[in-house]
Amino acid sequence: MGGHIRKGAKGEIVVFYKWQTYKVPTDKKDEDDDEKKWKLKEIPILKYYVVFHIEDVEGVEPLANDEFKGDVQRFDDDVDAEGVMEDYLTREHIPLTYEGNRAFYRPSTDEIYLPEKFKFGRNGAEFYSTAFHEMVHSTGADKRLHREFGMFGDGVYSKEELVAEIGASSILYVLGIETERTFQNSTAYIQSWLKALRNDNKMVVSAAARADKAVRLILNYKEEDTDAA
Repeated sequence: MGGHIRKGAKGEIVVFYKWQTYKVPTDKKDEDDDEKKWKLKEIPILKYYVVFHIEDVEGVEPLANDEFKGDVQRFDDDVDAEGVMEDYLTREHIPLTYEGNRAFYRPSTDEIYLPEKFKFGRNGAEFYSTAFHEMVHSTGADKRLHREFGMFGDGVYSKEELVAEIGASSILYVLGIETERTFQNSTAYIQSWLKALRNDNKMVVSAAARADKAVRLILNYKEEDTDAA
């Protein structure tokens, strides 16, 4: 379309994930039944892409966003999830701003940013998964659990992403709002960062332990509580 990426613009990593079924040979040799020589095997396909927001493209105008005109179908708030969010953010004095299309935690100002709820349509579980992911990040602040955030793509950053996603998935499970879709998305996301860590399984154990502390903080579990995820 004749446009180009603005100089200095920063892209975002997105992950494409699905299961692909393949026919693979078996060690059976049956001349009468050719089907016995083959078996079906599911293999996860994982790809990475770097994408840029349309605001970072020069020479191309954004398409008219007609889909949000009129009534928008959106999910109903989950009372328990909203309660957990409000309690934690109030208790820890963390500002939450709804704006834009990105979800992130800013350590320098101790703030969380999320897209407006209507942008998730009817996918309430995905909204809460995103919200709790960023809230787990916020538990790593120096005045809380004091974790390192690292630089994008390095080992410390990758491990922190594991902590955030494991923690978010755990909270959804505790609240009973996890869906097959959010579970699959979390699995793919965790696998993608594990690959960045060269599939070091020890990182999962370490990240899970840190995620557990983050979950306890967000859910306000005390030391004597034993029901944490």
